[in-house]
Amino acid sequence: MQMPNERPHILLIGPEVSGKTTLWRTLGIPETVRSGVILPGAGTDAPQSALINWKGCPVEVIDTSGIPSNEQEERDALEQITHFLKNSPQVNLICYVLTIAEYRASDGMFSTLQYIRNMFGRTDVWSHMCVVVTHSERQSEIFGENHDIFQTYFKPGLESFIDAEYENERTDPIRLFFVDSKVGQMDPETELELDQLIEFASSLNPLPTTNLIIPDPLIHKLTHYQETNIVSEQTVPRLIEVTHTDGTVAHAPDGEVKTTVTETRYLTKCEYAAPLDPTQPDQYCIVSEEREPEYSVEEEIIGATMLRKHYCLERDFQVLRAWTLVTWLDGTTSIEDEEEENLFQPQDANEANRDQEWMAQATESFRLIGAVFDAFVPIGQLLADTLS
Repeated sequence: MQMPNERPHILLIGPEVSGKTTLWRTLGIPETVRSGVILPGAGTDAPQSALINWKGCPVEVIDTSGIPSNEQEERDALEQITHFLKNSPQVNLICYVLTIAEYRASDGMFSTLQYIRNMFGRTDVWSHMCVVVTHSERQSEIFGENHDIFQTYFKPGLESFIDAEYENERTDPIRLFFVDSKVGQMDPETELELDQLIEFASSLNPLPTTNLIIPDPLIHKLTHYQETNIVSEQTVPRLIEVTHTDGTVAHAPDGEVKTTVTETRYLTKCEYAAPLDPTQPDQYCIVSEEREPEYSVEEEIIGATMLRKHYCLERDFQVLRAWTLVTWLDGTTSIEDEEEENLFQPQDANEANRDQEWMAQATESFRLIGAVFDAFVPIGQLLADTLS
């Protein structure tokens, strides 16, 4: 493995019973490195560091106590980590450790990540962070054939949270590493994952720790809501399209159109785990997210009845019929103002003469057809009698 940093520092952090101590042992760190006697499964009381030699590469590993779910105990544990790190020269990689069964990102995880981000006070801290999933040997037992559930659900959810809370800060995807926590000989896949994790840590520039700060009290509840304000309202006459029989198109009023422009601002109400001012225990702050307000335009039709009118005209020889075809707002159609019997006169004398000539020719044609038919009827009857 190529190791640009001579001695990368890896910080293990996560909730209680997440497998950090097991990962410590998987890395080959003997229990004698710790102060006192640590029994398997007993956890870690305080942050501790150990120098290991991973395939010829020195690596400093910092193990921390599990983050409790209680708000005050959570803050005490995180502040203890801050004080410990101030005495450490650097941190290259922050590993958030959790078990394979914790595939749903929790509020505790989000608050811990917020604390880490604000503790370092750097926007590039997300590039120095990864997630280590322990007890990967139980993957088939828990998920069955859904082996990619962490990639499909957990990772997008975590990245969405980071992007929502710290817009434009995360430039790289959050990497996941899966390790087997069985006691005994190391699994080849786990060995490969740890190779990649340590190589990843060695490729990162160190984050300085001497100037760490203890952030303000943790935000334990974020309420996202929105404020909506009407920017403008305008009502104008509504015009419908009217098509006449001669093909011309005009517009006629039919009701009104009310146009409303609305501005929506997205806000976040932050409630802290501890009051900013002890004399005001209910104190909180409201901050606006760094995103442009959204505007929407809504049009409301008032008092209108129809979409359009179309005047139709039909000529059947000398019988003329005219009507109005109306299309209503619900999409249905109806005929109105129907009239017949020579309502419209021919446009000119020539058109009238053409209609009369056509009718005379048609009448004469029908008369000749009838005469021929009458002449052939007796002949047909004679042939029928002869054959019979």
